Formats: sequence, structure tokens, C-alpha cells
Amino acid sequence: RNYGEVLKDAQPSYAPGSIVEVTFVSANPRNNRQTNSTFLTVEQKQANGGWQVVFTDADWETRYVWQEISLLEGRSDALIRWDIPADQPSGTYRIQHFGVSRSLFGTLTPFKGM
Repeated sequence: RNYGEVLKDAQPSYAPGSIVEVTFVSANPRNNRQTNSTFLTVEQKQANGGWQVVFTDADWETRYVWQEISLLEGRSDALIRWDIPADQPSGTYRIQHFGVSRSLFGTLTPFKGM
């Protein structure tokens, strides 16, 4: 498995008020605490084809749950949950996960998954 790989993907569509959960292959969040960044984004597709961040791990509507899978391999899972607000505009959304893996020799490598 590769860091950032989706283990459990979102459903094709959700209604406002629903809960979206996506699980990624991850690494220990202490490898980089993302102090000036985020472990996750919820993004909405714009008319021009670009993506706009609408929620991060700093928002009450999201949860980041880390679970260690293998200390030896340095592998973990990250469950990202988005509680869709009742007044959330319809559209196309994606969830991204950001992290940093650490090799057995201590090399840090950023990764992302979506």
C-alpha cells in the first residue's frame, strides 16, 4: 500500500446533513504536525474547473481520526469525516488528506491522497 491511497472511498452522492467518511493509508501525524497547514481539506469544484477549499481540520464539520496499523512499517490509517451542513450548496466535492511519512532511516517524505 502507498501513503495517501484510499482504503474506503466516499459514496457517489450525499444529501445535506449526511456524513461522509473516507479512509486513507497514512503515517503518524507527529512526523509533521501541520502547524501552518492542515491534515485534510474538503474542496468544492468551481465553474472554471478549479477547486476551492471550503473546510479544513480546523472546522467543526470535519474530524481527523488517526489509527496506528504497524509501528515497524510506520503505517497508519486516517479516517476523515465530514458532517455535511444542512445548508451546504449542492455541487461536486472532494476530500484530500495530507501527511508526512518517515522511513526506517528517518527520511521525511510528504504525501497527499484524494
